[in-house]
Amino acid sequence: PRVQPAAPPGRGGQLSLLSGPVTLTDVQTREQQPAALNWPLTSGMRLTTGGWGRAEVRIGSLTLRLDGDSEIDFSRIDAELIQMVIRRGSVALRARSRDLLPEIDVTTLRERITLDDAGRYRLDVVRAAGITALTVFSGGARIAADRFVFDVRSGQRGEFSTLPNTGFALQPISRDAFDDWVASRERR
Repeated sequence: PRVQPAAPPGRGGQLSLLSGPVTLTDVQTREQQPAALNWPLTSGMRLTTGGWGRAEVRIGSLTLRLDGDSEIDFSRIDAELIQMVIRRGSVALRARSRDLLPEIDVTTLRERITLDDAGRYRLDVVRAAGITALTVFSGGARIAADRFVFDVRSGQRGEFSTLPNTGFALQPISRDAFDDWVASRERR
């Protein structure tokens, strides 16, 4: 009997922009390679940007942009779920379709982020300082850790900290060079 090849996933990602050092790693085999433009992203891949690297990923109507020194695992990308773990760094998310929201699963190593609406978001994970910040430029989202759940609305930046004590604070949004780059990409 012939072995049938596995069906291709119903959805995949694609590296739509690369700048500077960007690496792809197969999480299971730990095999690394320099990322290549238009390379497909599938389940079980890790994308890492070097200190001055940046990357843009498109998965259907979802766009992710990584700043330098960032790392994200794509645990599962298929017709039912886009599951990712932002391990460190800064990642901008642009969710264009409300229909896709139930299929987007975003976590860090400590928190779960739930997007409540289509919009523009940024997640900053600073592990050494024990801070995860969720900025909502448009839309609405929640950040949850342990038994805590905090809402962050359009125009707000919520900072969740674990060191030395667990806490949450809403801060004003302050833009930086990464936000400017993301905005320029959005205008294209």
